[in-house]
Amino acid sequence: MSLRNLAVRFVPRHTRVGRFAWRLGRRVFAPKILVPGTLGDVLLLTPRSRLSAAALRDGGFAGSIRVDSSWPVKARDVHRSHGYHLCVIEIGADPERYVSAYRAAFVESSFILLDVGDLTPLIWRLRGLGDVLGYRATYDAREAQDRLDPAIPEEQRFARASIAQLARRAKFLAVGTRAEVDQIRDVGSRTPTAVIPAGRGAVVALATEIASTLAMVKDPAHGALELWATALADLGIRESDAGNLPGLSYLQAMESFKGTPQNIRNGA
Repeated sequence: MSLRNLAVRFVPRHTRVGRFAWRLGRRVFAPKILVPGTLGDVLLLTPRSRLSAAALRDGGFAGSIRVDSSWPVKARDVHRSHGYHLCVIEIGADPERYVSAYRAAFVESSFILLDVGDLTPLIWRLRGLGDVLGYRATYDAREAQDRLDPAIPEEQRFARASIAQLARRAKFLAVGTRAEVDQIRDVGSRTPTAVIPAGRGAVVALATEIASTLAMVKDPAHGALELWATALADLGIRESDAGNLPGLSYLQAMESFKGTPQNIRNGA
């Protein structure tokens, strides 16, 4: 039996001793255990002027959801981010500012505020540091170039495809323009994406999307659906084969229940 399961069995949270023990355990052991949700529900790795816990509350975010924040993103935040259900991360092209943020984006669940359509400087910086993410991002971009419109000049193709790795990994992408949505689709990503320009008016929209994505991530059905989709992709099955997808009847049955990812996003 795991340490967490033992704690749940013998130290109930609803007692006074239990509440104290869990607070102490979260502070002492959580950085080592790193079970998603151990440190909290949402970690904001964004400038406070862009998005803060207080702004989320003002935008209608539930008070029962624990929200922590850190900026600028430090190396230890990359490790710490694995202890949250969802990380909301701002990503730009400035290598000095966003290299740790890019690394943190590769946790289990990340909600990305993508501020630029060309991540080439960031990728070269990661490669210069010997980070495998930089080499993997280069490989994914080279592969995604083949999907782009042949009319795009050769010197612009890598820059346009440089978002491929990040776009495929994220659970949700918030971008500033419709052109960036088209760019994400052009590189083969089907990650849910919305146009939410930066500014005070964006906080309510971000709060809604973050709450929806968090609910999806915490839904038990989400992991099963993601595993199923990954298996289909590994088999080489594409969207054009949708009529004969293995397990399609299973998926349709799951979607008939309230609380699955699709129904959560549709507000059912």
